[in-house]
Amino acid sequence: MKFEIELHNNTPMVSSKDIAKEFGRDHSHVMTSIESVLNLSEIVEVKYKAGNGQMQPMFLLSERSALIAMPFIGGNKSKEGQIALVDAYLAYRKTQIVTPALEVLPAEIAQRSATALKEMYKEFGVPKSYAVQEIAKEVTRQSGIDVTAALTQSSYCTNVPETEVMLEPSDLGKLHNMSGLEFNQLLSSHDLQEKVGGQWVATGEGKSISQKHAWTTKFKSGYNLKWNAKAVEVLCRDTDNA
Repeated sequence: MKFEIELHNNTPMVSSKDIAKEFGRDHSHVMTSIESVLNLSEIVEVKYKAGNGQMQPMFLLSERSALIAMPFIGGNKSKEGQIALVDAYLAYRKTQIVTPALEVLPAEIAQRSATALKEMYKEFGVPKSYAVQEIAKEVTRQSGIDVTAALTQSSYCTNVPETEVMLEPSDLGKLHNMSGLEFNQLLSSHDLQEKVGGQWVATGEGKSISQKHAWTTKFKSGYNLKWNAKAVEVLCRDTDNA
Protein backbone atom coordinates (compact mmCIF):
# COMPACT_ATOMS: atom_id res chain seq x y z
CA MET A 1 0.00 0.00 0.00
CA LYS A 2 1.50 3.28 -1.11
CA PHE A 3 -0.22 6.68 -1.11
CA GLU A 4 0.68 9.55 -3.42
CA ILE A 5 1.09 12.92 -1.72
CA GLU A 6 0.48 16.06 -3.78
CA LEU A 7 0.88 19.75 -2.99
CA HIS A 8 -2.26 21.89 -2.96
CA ASN A 9 -2.05 25.56 -1.91
CA ASN A 10 1.31 24.85 -0.26
CA THR A 11 -0.17 21.98 1.81
CA PRO A 12 0.76 18.31 1.19
CA MET A 13 -2.48 16.32 0.71
CA VAL A 14 -3.75 12.88 -0.28
CA SER A 15 -6.76 12.39 -2.57
CA SER A 16 -9.90 10.35 -1.88
CA LYS A 17 -9.37 8.74 -5.30
CA ASP A 18 -5.94 7.47 -4.23
CA ILE A 19 -7.34 6.21 -0.91
CA ALA A 20 -10.11 4.35 -2.74
CA LYS A 21 -7.60 2.75 -5.09
CA GLU A 22 -5.29 1.56 -2.30
CA PHE A 23 -8.17 0.05 -0.30
CA GLY A 24 -9.91 -1.37 -3.37
CA ARG A 25 -13.12 0.49 -2.59
CA ASP A 26 -15.57 2.40 -4.75
CA HIS A 27 -14.57 6.06 -4.88
CA SER A 28 -18.07 7.40 -4.28
CA HIS A 29 -18.40 5.26 -1.13
CA VAL A 30 -15.07 6.55 0.17
CA MET A 31 -16.22 10.15 -0.37
CA THR A 32 -19.44 9.42 1.53
CA SER A 33 -17.44 7.96 4.45
CA ILE A 34 -15.18 11.01 4.52
CA GLU A 35 -18.15 13.40 4.57
CA SER A 36 -19.70 11.48 7.48
CA VAL A 37 -16.54 11.82 9.59
CA LEU A 38 -14.99 15.18 8.75
CA ASN A 39 -16.28 18.74 8.81
CA LEU A 40 -16.53 20.46 5.45
CA SER A 41 -13.79 22.86 6.58
CA GLU A 42 -11.40 19.86 6.74
CA ILE A 43 -12.14 18.77 3.17
CA VAL A 44 -10.97 20.35 -0.07
CA GLU A 45 -13.14 19.41 -3.03
CA VAL A 46 -11.55 19.52 -6.49
CA LYS A 47 -12.25 18.08 -9.94
CA TYR A 48 -10.34 15.45 -11.91
CA LYS A 49 -10.76 14.03 -15.41
CA ALA A 50 -12.19 10.51 -15.26
CA GLY A 51 -11.45 7.74 -17.74
CA ASN A 52 -14.55 8.72 -19.75
CA GLY A 53 -13.17 12.24 -20.19
CA GLN A 54 -15.72 13.81 -17.85
CA MET A 55 -14.80 15.97 -14.86
CA GLN A 56 -15.63 14.27 -11.55
CA PRO A 57 -15.33 15.47 -7.93
CA MET A 58 -12.78 14.17 -5.44
CA PHE A 59 -11.58 15.22 -2.00
CA LEU A 60 -8.12 16.27 -0.89
CA LEU A 61 -7.22 15.61 2.75
CA SER A 62 -4.44 16.94 4.93
CA GLU A 63 -2.36 14.45 6.91
CA ARG A 64 -4.43 15.05 10.05
CA SER A 65 -7.77 14.71 8.26
CA ALA A 66 -6.72 11.54 6.42
CA LEU A 67 -5.52 9.88 9.66
CA ILE A 68 -8.85 10.73 11.36
CA ALA A 69 -10.88 9.31 8.47
CA MET A 70 -8.75 6.20 7.90
CA PRO A 71 -10.45 3.88 10.48
CA PHE A 72 -13.83 4.64 8.91
CA ILE A 73 -12.62 3.86 5.40
CA GLY A 74 -10.12 1.02 5.63
CA GLY A 75 -12.04 -1.43 7.79
CA ASN A 76 -9.70 -4.25 8.85
CA LYS A 77 -6.96 -2.60 6.76
CA SER A 78 -7.23 0.77 8.50
CA LYS A 79 -4.14 0.21 10.69
CA GLU A 80 -2.08 -0.76 7.65
CA GLY A 81 -3.47 2.29 5.86
CA GLN A 82 -2.50 4.66 8.69
CA ILE A 83 1.08 3.33 8.73
CA ALA A 84 1.33 3.63 4.94
CA LEU A 85 -0.04 7.17 5.07
CA VAL A 86 2.46 8.29 7.73
CA ASP A 87 5.29 6.71 5.71
CA ALA A 88 4.08 8.51 2.56
CA TYR A 89 4.09 11.89 4.28
CA LEU A 90 7.55 11.27 5.80
CA ALA A 91 8.92 10.33 2.37
CA TYR A 92 7.35 13.44 0.85
CA ARG A 93 8.92 15.72 3.46
CA LYS A 94 12.36 14.28 2.77
CA THR A 95 12.03 15.26 -0.90
CA GLN A 96 11.14 18.83 0.12
CA ILE A 97 14.19 19.45 2.32
CA VAL A 98 16.16 22.29 0.76
CA THR A 99 19.81 22.75 1.58
CA PRO A 100 20.21 26.32 2.91
CA ALA A 101 22.00 28.53 0.44
CA LEU A 102 25.49 29.52 1.48
CA GLU A 103 25.61 33.11 2.68
CA VAL A 104 27.11 35.44 0.11
CA LEU A 105 29.16 38.17 1.73
CA PRO A 106 28.50 41.79 0.70
CA ALA A 107 32.08 42.09 -0.60
CA GLU A 108 31.48 39.13 -2.94
CA ILE A 109 28.25 40.71 -4.21
CA ALA A 110 30.12 43.95 -4.83
CA GLN A 111 32.90 42.15 -6.72
CA ARG A 112 30.52 40.16 -8.91
CA SER A 113 28.38 43.20 -9.66
CA ALA A 114 31.38 45.40 -10.52
CA THR A 115 32.89 42.75 -12.80
CA ALA A 116 29.64 42.15 -14.69
CA LEU A 117 28.95 45.86 -15.16
CA LYS A 118 32.54 46.56 -16.22
CA GLU A 119 32.31 43.95 -18.99
CA MET A 120 28.93 45.24 -20.14
CA TYR A 121 30.04 48.89 -20.32
CA LYS A 122 33.23 47.84 -22.10
CA GLU A 123 31.20 45.87 -24.65
CA PHE A 124 29.06 48.91 -25.46
CA GLY A 125 31.94 51.40 -25.50
CA VAL A 126 30.71 53.49 -22.56
CA PRO A 127 33.31 56.11 -21.53
CA LYS A 128 35.29 54.86 -18.53
CA SER A 129 34.67 57.94 -16.41
CA TYR A 130 30.90 57.55 -16.82
CA ALA A 131 31.06 53.76 -16.37
CA VAL A 132 32.90 54.12 -13.05
CA GLN A 133 30.20 56.42 -11.67
CA GLU A 134 27.39 54.07 -12.73
CA ILE A 135 29.23 51.01 -11.40
CA ALA A 136 29.74 52.77 -8.06
CA LYS A 137 26.02 53.50 -7.72
CA GLU A 138 24.88 50.01 -8.69
CA VAL A 139 27.46 48.20 -6.56
CA THR A 140 26.43 50.34 -3.58
CA ARG A 141 22.75 49.51 -4.19
CA GLN A 142 23.27 45.76 -4.55
CA SER A 143 25.84 45.14 -1.81
CA GLY A 144 25.06 47.85 0.73
CA ILE A 145 28.72 48.88 0.68
CA ASP A 146 29.11 52.53 -0.33
CA VAL A 147 31.99 52.47 -2.81
CA THR A 148 31.14 55.76 -4.49
CA ALA A 149 33.81 57.89 -2.82
CA ALA A 150 36.55 55.33 -3.46
CA LEU A 151 35.74 54.54 -7.08
CA THR A 152 35.22 58.14 -8.12
CA GLN A 153 38.78 58.89 -6.96
CA SER A 154 40.18 56.55 -9.60
CA SER A 155 42.27 57.99 -12.44
CA TYR A 156 39.35 57.35 -14.77
CA CYS A 157 37.42 60.06 -12.93
CA THR A 158 40.21 62.43 -11.87
CA ASN A 159 41.96 62.55 -15.26
CA VAL A 160 38.98 62.56 -17.58
CA PRO A 161 39.67 63.57 -21.20
CA GLU A 162 37.82 66.75 -22.15
CA THR A 163 35.87 64.82 -24.77
CA GLU A 164 34.42 62.59 -22.01
CA VAL A 165 33.46 65.21 -19.41
CA MET A 166 29.68 65.00 -19.03
CA LEU A 167 27.80 67.54 -16.89
CA GLU A 168 24.20 68.24 -16.00
CA PRO A 169 22.54 71.48 -17.23
CA SER A 170 22.66 72.97 -13.72
CA ASP A 171 26.46 72.53 -13.58
CA LEU A 172 26.93 73.74 -17.15
CA GLY A 173 24.80 76.76 -16.37
CA LYS A 174 27.10 77.75 -13.50
CA LEU A 175 30.08 77.66 -15.87
CA HIS A 176 28.33 80.06 -18.24
CA ASN A 177 26.51 82.34 -15.75
CA MET A 178 23.13 80.78 -16.42
CA SER A 179 20.58 78.88 -14.36
CA GLY A 180 19.85 75.23 -15.05
CA LEU A 181 16.48 76.22 -16.47
CA GLU A 182 18.07 78.78 -18.83
CA PHE A 183 20.63 76.25 -19.98
CA ASN A 184 17.94 73.69 -20.73
CA GLN A 185 16.17 76.32 -22.82
CA LEU A 186 19.44 77.04 -24.64
CA LEU A 187 19.86 73.36 -25.50
CA SER A 188 16.25 73.22 -26.63
CA SER A 189 16.63 76.34 -28.81
CA HIS A 190 19.48 74.57 -30.66
CA ASP A 191 17.22 71.52 -31.22
CA LEU A 192 19.40 69.31 -29.01
CA GLN A 193 16.59 68.30 -26.67
CA GLU A 194 12.81 68.50 -26.40
CA LYS A 195 10.19 67.98 -23.73
CA VAL A 196 8.35 64.63 -23.93
CA GLY A 197 5.83 63.90 -21.20
CA GLY A 198 7.36 66.59 -18.99
CA GLN A 199 10.85 65.08 -19.35
CA TRP A 200 13.78 66.43 -21.37
CA VAL A 201 14.74 63.97 -24.13
CA ALA A 202 17.70 64.31 -26.46
CA THR A 203 16.90 64.79 -30.15
CA GLY A 204 18.70 62.87 -32.86
CA GLU A 205 21.40 65.53 -33.01
CA GLY A 206 21.58 65.87 -29.22
CA LYS A 207 22.13 62.15 -28.62
CA SER A 208 25.65 62.36 -30.05
CA ILE A 209 26.78 64.75 -27.28
CA SER A 210 24.64 63.60 -24.35
CA GLN A 211 24.07 60.60 -22.12
CA LYS A 212 21.03 59.43 -20.21
CA HIS A 213 21.92 59.47 -16.53
CA ALA A 214 20.10 57.52 -13.80
CA TRP A 215 19.54 59.12 -10.40
CA THR A 216 18.15 57.76 -7.15
CA THR A 217 17.08 59.33 -3.88
CA LYS A 218 15.67 57.71 -0.76
CA PHE A 219 12.12 57.95 -2.05
CA LYS A 220 12.26 57.94 -5.86
CA SER A 221 14.41 57.51 -8.94
CA GLY A 222 14.49 58.69 -12.55
CA TYR A 223 16.65 59.85 -15.44
CA ASN A 224 18.09 63.11 -16.69
CA LEU A 225 20.57 64.15 -19.37
CA LYS A 226 24.27 64.87 -19.03
CA TRP A 227 25.98 66.83 -21.80
CA ASN A 228 29.48 66.78 -23.24
CA ALA A 229 31.03 69.87 -21.67
CA LYS A 230 33.46 70.50 -24.54
CA ALA A 231 30.77 70.35 -27.23
CA VAL A 232 28.47 72.59 -25.20
CA GLU A 233 31.31 75.09 -24.63
CA VAL A 234 31.62 75.48 -28.40
CA LEU A 235 27.84 75.91 -28.58
CA CYS A 236 27.88 78.67 -25.95
CA ARG A 237 30.80 80.43 -27.66
CA ASP A 238 28.93 80.43 -30.96
CA THR A 239 25.85 81.77 -29.17
CA ASP A 240 27.82 84.60 -27.57
CA ASN A 241 29.37 85.53 -30.92
CA ALA A 242 26.05 85.52 -32.74
